[in-house]
Amino acid sequence: MTAQRHILAIVNGSFQPTEELCGLSAKAISRWVQVNQLDPNSEGVCLLRRAADLLFFLATKSQDQVTVEYESRMKEVATVTEALRLSYNNAMQRSSEDSGR
Repeated sequence: MTAQRHILAIVNGSFQPTEELCGLSAKAISRWVQVNQLDPNSEGVCLLRRAADLLFFLATKSQDQVTVEYESRMKEVATVTEALRLSYNNAMQRSSEDSGR
């Protein structure tokens, strides 16, 4: 849950969307992309979908014994979250530079 809130904060704090992202389900992400007229194949959206897939896996395994695969996916969530943060920060910088021209 903490990772999901962190990802939502990154995405929703990165720009002024028409509609904020309210969850990481496939339907929520698809709706958010459509409403905000984003490129569904952009780096940020692809990273967001990857993070959602990883978190879904972890949520379904949370009651199981911690395995090497679980630990690996936890590390990947951290990596993807950082990549997502960098992607949205870079997009914000490009957007503000374009606005200044």
